[in-house]
Amino acid sequence: MAKRRRTPLQIAKDKAWAACSKFIRIDAADEDGNCACVTCGRTYHWKKIQAGHWINDRTNAVLFMEDGIHPQCYGCNVRKQSNPIRYWLWMEENIGRARMDQMIAKMDDSMEYDIYDYQNLEKEFTRRAERAAKEKKISLK
Repeated sequence: MAKRRRTPLQIAKDKAWAACSKFIRIDAADEDGNCACVTCGRTYHWKKIQAGHWINDRTNAVLFMEDGIHPQCYGCNVRKQSNPIRYWLWMEENIGRARMDQMIAKMDDSMEYDIYDYQNLEKEFTRRAERAAKEKKISLK
């Protein structure tokens, strides 16, 4: 079976998500470049941990919502499908129920991005990741 070609819009979306993920992980890292999984507490270097969504329905309305994206290890994010009960408890303690309710209300919203929106998101998250890395003296390489 032939591999489907990705559209320029899909490529731009993937690049925006990669920049967002990088920012989330660097922003949460300490000066040694390590950050803890919000659901199990294990510590990993920012390059070895993922940015996991609290709301798994990754529609465009919540895909880049920073309050709902945090460092998660592969085990929690993928194998345990975000470890939802522990993630919920972490969110309540750290983000608060009122903000959680706002995110829940948005999860079914439809939001359209065009290629320029994704490119702007990529630039903004890249800029913020570079600034956070510089402040913490973390290497991006």
